[in-house]
Amino acid sequence: MWRSLAVVVVLVLATACGGAGPESATQLTIDRQSGPGTVLVPTRATLHCDGAASATGFLQESASTACALVQRGDLQRVARQQRKRILCAQVYAGPQRAHITGHVKRRPVNMTVTRADACGTADWQALEVLLGDPQQSGSVHAALPPASVPPTTAAPISYQVMRGDTLNAIASRFGVPVSARTEP
Repeated sequence: MWRSLAVVVVLVLATACGGAGPESATQLTIDRQSGPGTVLVPTRATLHCDGAASATGFLQESASTACALVQRGDLQRVARQQRKRILCAQVYAGPQRAHITGHVKRRPVNMTVTRADACGTADWQALEVLLGDPQQSGSVHAALPPASVPPTTAAPISYQVMRGDTLNAIASRFGVPVSARTEP
């Protein structure tokens, strides 16, 4: 009798401590700043993957695909890559950034993705289902901009500074004012 009672108590404690309960589910909050050019709009979304996918904010219509990305391990793979010390090409793709917090299967997540270099741009592309199009300031599935608004997405430009180059000459060459800031 005592042995079977002990087994029941152990099973109840194991379930209450996170065996398959909500503590082991994925719960993420994504704070992102996105939009065309330097006009960034802050938006927030939450994602819950605990059997049934649900989301708020810009992820509301794509909760199941975002949960599938997390369940495949894509978010965890990008987080592991960010912890490694690797060289990244200094290819600036834009000022957009996203901060992801929460937990995936009881493991904490706290990471930032920016497009300030080639590694960050690759991270954003790998997580685009979760982060959305960096050029759009609305939802992931926002409508296309009106036809009167020209697209603002430009291919990233790489330039190697040569001896004798000046900041004014480089800015003039690319049609950028010297006062333009590229820091996130």
